[in-house]
Amino acid sequence: MVHLAGTWYYFPLSLVVGYAFAWFAHFVIEKNRPATFTYPFWSFISDYKMMWYMVTGRMGREVERVSGTAR
Repeated sequence: MVHLAGTWYYFPLSLVVGYAFAWFAHFVIEKNRPATFTYPFWSFISDYKMMWYMVTGRMGREVERVSGTAR
């Protein structure tokens, strides 16, 4: 059994850190506005969908599908 007493603040902290990196990349690298500000629910759900694609090794195929590029 995992002892989590006293570490409740890690969950919201992980969200802040994760979104900080994403927002930095959007503003500085991609030069666009994150969807989080307009569609917070869909942004949150899409993060988990993208993470699932990465974990299952299907992210490259999904990027190709969305961007319309073929290898």
